[in-house]
Amino acid sequence: MTFEQIQQAIEGMLSVQRELQGSQLRFEAELGDLKQSVGDLNQSVGDLKESQKQTLVAMDALLEHGKATDRRIEQLIGYSINRERDSLDIQQDILDLRHRVIALERKLSES
Repeated sequence: MTFEQIQQAIEGMLSVQRELQGSQLRFEAELGDLKQSVGDLNQSVGDLKESQKQTLVAMDALLEHGKATDRRIEQLIGYSINRERDSLDIQQDILDLRHRVIALERKLSES
């Protein structure tokens, strides 16, 4: 082998080595980007989980508020029914008193 052939072979090997190193650097850069993407994705998943927890807490609060409202409506319906019954009782008492007054007036007018 001549000196020029040896020099060309060495240059070829150096060229291959440079390509390998460049490829390795690009791979490491892409790997770093991928790691960053995975980290960002993990952060997004964590944020989503936190958001879901907050949503569940809000839903539980709304559900509890709805139950309390239902209980309050049931109480108000019960009060309304009792009030109507009381009103009917009062009306009946007034009619009874009116009949008694009429009966007493008849007795007084007959005597």
